[in-house]
Amino acid sequence: MRPDQLIGEADIRDFLAGLVKLEDTELVVLKSHLMIERLLVVLLSDRLGVDETELPEIGFARLSSLALAGGEFTELKGHVRALNRLRNHCSHTFASVNEAEEITRFLDTFGLKPIPAGDMTGEIVRMACKYLIVEISKALSDRLEEPEAREAALRSYDQIKTEFERLQKNTARASALIPSREK
Repeated sequence: MRPDQLIGEADIRDFLAGLVKLEDTELVVLKSHLMIERLLVVLLSDRLGVDETELPEIGFARLSSLALAGGEFTELKGHVRALNRLRNHCSHTFASVNEAEEITRFLDTFGLKPIPAGDMTGEIVRMACKYLIVEISKALSDRLEEPEAREAALRSYDQIKTEFERLQKNTARASALIPSREK
């Protein structure tokens, strides 16, 4: 990753604020994947104790394996891998992401189900991506030098985590009410 692509806490805040404005699920997936890749570079460099610019360029799969190595990140690593498969589907096929098996697999890692009514699935994907970004950001919050910035990052994390947990409960209820397409 080039030095001009490195990321700071203001970039994360701006990105999350802009993510809610995106209506296209594929764009949400692609942009979120890019942000997560940048965060993983910062996390890996932090864990290795080197500057981000010293890391060699490596593919996303290897980057995520190295940055999220260890037992504390097992669940997060599963979510990130599923997002990577979904991103590859968006980047390498012409088929709609809303019809893809990968979207179901991605959401399933969170215990979520796609909801065919309206564009709820896109909203669920957006929230799952936001959750991933704040989860990785939380791992980086110790890097923040100012206590106020660290506290703000943790408040943001708590807020999005609460929204995400509410979403998990609501999608479970909604998917139980909506007839399956398979019937």
